[in-house]
Amino acid sequence: MITLSPATLRRLRKIKQSPVIWEGARCSIIEEPKRQKLANVISLRIEPSDQPECVLWVDATSGVIRMMEMVEPASGNEVMVRSLIQAIESPQSNLPPLRPHKIVVNDRQIQFYMRGILQELDITVEFAEQLPLIEEILYNFIEQTTNTPDPIPLELAPQLYAKTNALWNLSPWQYFNDSNILEVKLDRWDVSSFYVTFMGSMGLEFGVIFYHNLESIKTFHMNALQQEEERMQDAFLRQNCMFVLFNGEDEVNEMRKSIINSLGWESKSRYPFFGVLHPLEVSRSFLDEEETKALIAAIDSLVAFLHVHRKKFRYGKFPDISFTHILDQDREQIPIVVRTLVGASQDLVNMTLGNQSLVNNYLVPDNTLMRFTYLEKENLQLFKKHAQHLILSDPPMVFKLEQQPIFILQNSKSLITCLIESLIEEEGLRGITFAPAKYDDGDMYELGLLVTGNGRLHLFHEFYHQWELNDIREDWKQKCRSNGNKCVIILAMGIRGKTKGNPRPSHVLGYYEIDFVPFTELGLGLLRSSDLG
Repeated sequence: MITLSPATLRRLRKIKQSPVIWEGARCSIIEEPKRQKLANVISLRIEPSDQPECVLWVDATSGVIRMMEMVEPASGNEVMVRSLIQAIESPQSNLPPLRPHKIVVNDRQIQFYMRGILQELDITVEFAEQLPLIEEILYNFIEQTTNTPDPIPLELAPQLYAKTNALWNLSPWQYFNDSNILEVKLDRWDVSSFYVTFMGSMGLEFGVIFYHNLESIKTFHMNALQQEEERMQDAFLRQNCMFVLFNGEDEVNEMRKSIINSLGWESKSRYPFFGVLHPLEVSRSFLDEEETKALIAAIDSLVAFLHVHRKKFRYGKFPDISFTHILDQDREQIPIVVRTLVGASQDLVNMTLGNQSLVNNYLVPDNTLMRFTYLEKENLQLFKKHAQHLILSDPPMVFKLEQQPIFILQNSKSLITCLIESLIEEEGLRGITFAPAKYDDGDMYELGLLVTGNGRLHLFHEFYHQWELNDIREDWKQKCRSNGNKCVIILAMGIRGKTKGNPRPSHVLGYYEIDFVPFTELGLGLLRSSDLG
């Protein structure tokens, strides 16, 4: 018989033992509830099945679930021991480690198996035909799922989760802001076209919205700009769309997590939630077969589109692109067209910006000290470690030089904090660039510009073209090019005293790994005085 290693025994013996009783069972939670009425008592004795099974450990004294995980039906009794050790050492729901005095299981074979393994931990293993607490937990869950429709048709769920997982891995919000609109033309499954927008460029809430018409997008954005709570709620309910939101792991209960992971979802930090909104319906969190097929096709087409074209959307660019994806479904090859709606997207931008100028000069606070410099990789790691706000490049930055090009913006703590908050509102920081400009008096300047996540340009300094920091600036730009067009921007406090212009790691409030953007890629030409706001 397999026994616990001496190291594991020593580790578990150090955990405080409490006079509590835990119930443990292995049972199915997917197969039966949809096919038959519930009996008065739920049997936890499982017949052979190819459905995933759930292992549960519950503290019968407090009524708290210590551990729950999905396992394959062919797995042996070892999974009961593994999950028990997790329940002792690393329980779910942020519970403290605890070693029980007694455990009760409903399977004689499991009782004998675990009794031999756990005897050196002073844990008594008993058998009971019924486990009241676990039965109640499963009864409530099964009753809930029996009385409501499946969120997704079960036969299509693995396919939908697999496609959605592929889209999540591509992080489309890195390339699009909430004003960018893609059309996915289906012409089947009751859908002519989806008009797709992405949430997540600010790094807060992640999701994909599939609108049935453009008017719904415009109405929602128009009311959102007014920022009136009543209108926002009304605009939200009037949307005509399907959606997938990626909720944080703390927003999803453990049983739902286990089911989603068993259906092929890989991430443990975010979980997808699908739903539908319609002006004449309440919002609902379940999809019928046709809706699910349409969503699978749309998501699969977006994944194919992004694999081919995503690099064209860097630096806030949104070019005119049309792409045809051939979908194999139900033994039929279906052409689906994905294209960018440049005009409609620009309408949303104009709605948001109003009469704003091409280049904004309100982002960086007055009297902010700036410095072009270089840091070795080891020193840079110290700055990264201490930063309170951290944005890293994806894929990770490759250090091609011994000393990395760094641009420091330094001011008081309050002003730098305001700058960071403004960058969050601007959907993050994507890059830095330098643009030629000719003013009305004929003088030539080079404008230092920050490119934010929503594609806007923000002035941080006007360099007189002939002399101001010219050699230093040109050397720094060349180093950025040699570094694969990558650099780091550091936002720091400590502008007074010895740390002025030379902040310590403890002064770093913001750390951004960004692109050095050749201005020609923005396609704006020579800027004029009228372009500055």
